[in-house]
Amino acid sequence: MTIFTLGATGILFMVVATVCSCMSPEDMVRDDLREDIRLSVDSWADPMYPERALNKIQQNNPLTEELKEQLLQIGGVKDIDVDMAVNVRLDGPTEADGRPPASGITGVSARALEALRDYVAEGSLDDPSLAEGTGIILGEKFRDRYEEMKDWKPGNTIRMELMDGENLLQKEFRIAAVVNGPGSYGGTWLAMPADALQSLCETNLTDCLEITVESGMEKSAAEEVRHLTADLEYLEIRTYAEAYEEAEKSIGILLSICYGVLLIFGLIGILNLVNTMINSVYVRRRELGMLQAIGMSERQTVNMLQMEGLFYTMGTLALSLGLGSLLGYGAFLWSKKTGIFSIMNYRYPVVPALVLAAAVLTVQLLVTYLVNQSFRKQSLIDRIRFAE
Repeated sequence: MTIFTLGATGILFMVVATVCSCMSPEDMVRDDLREDIRLSVDSWADPMYPERALNKIQQNNPLTEELKEQLLQIGGVKDIDVDMAVNVRLDGPTEADGRPPASGITGVSARALEALRDYVAEGSLDDPSLAEGTGIILGEKFRDRYEEMKDWKPGNTIRMELMDGENLLQKEFRIAAVVNGPGSYGGTWLAMPADALQSLCETNLTDCLEITVESGMEKSAAEEVRHLTADLEYLEIRTYAEAYEEAEKSIGILLSICYGVLLIFGLIGILNLVNTMINSVYVRRRELGMLQAIGMSERQTVNMLQMEGLFYTMGTLALSLGLGSLLGYGAFLWSKKTGIFSIMNYRYPVVPALVLAAAVLTVQLLVTYLVNQSFRKQSLIDRIRFAE
């Protein structure tokens, strides 16, 4: 029971430690933006502010070719990647209130589409229907949100309404691939090549400019971008440095909370180990005294107590590091599938595992030493007469 209790605490520790170690500021930032500076349309889906809807802003889109040329003249700016977007209403799945889900299609650049190949779960991005504008890429997380969409596979046809300014376009698309990638690459919702998406609509669908800047000039370039766009409405500027700092703070808070809770559970488990070992010696004082009376040396007694403690320790570590690592990997797969904390890559919690092993071994040795010191304070006669 002691081993099971300690092992359960260790397993919980390893599962949480695995999820925490897989949280990366870089992954969180890359889920939001993929280059040094992102200049995007700041749209809302709020009936109280209809002018902030994406299709309304796109009728007089501030992200023009002229603005792009001006941005390219800023010192340090190397390249600009253009992404498109259009709001859509899917035919089939419904929200809890019966409305069709409001979503959008991201028109990704050729560079982003190439990077998205690493996240293909089903189908292929080489499907010719994508370039033709009749194919679409489906995000696995988005598909799994709705029961009606869970059987959607490459080759299936889906119908939707595209909101092209004031016009509603009825379209059918063939699913070319299912992906589970970062949102900044169009891997979360619906996506297709940017040129193919723009060819379907009349309004300027430009939604995001991903700006690449020379190393060391990110801060000055961001200031110039803010100055250049200060008089333009409905635009949002976000830099990689700012997003990385925010992600680090968020992860730091989560780690503090998680490890704080685990520390409490760990202390309870350690106290359980201490209580078990001390009680084991206490109730066997007469037995140990008899063994010493017939010739068992003090060193042999200490070795026996150390072996008993090692039995608890090895059992605990076998459960914690063995089963805990397996369940931790399962927690990583679940987190990646659901998109929690933007987890994308598996990282084994080496440091937490070593700390766990060192803590359990240290406590076991310390308890053995203290128990032996307490045991030596009693005379052999007192130990033999203990049960009388």
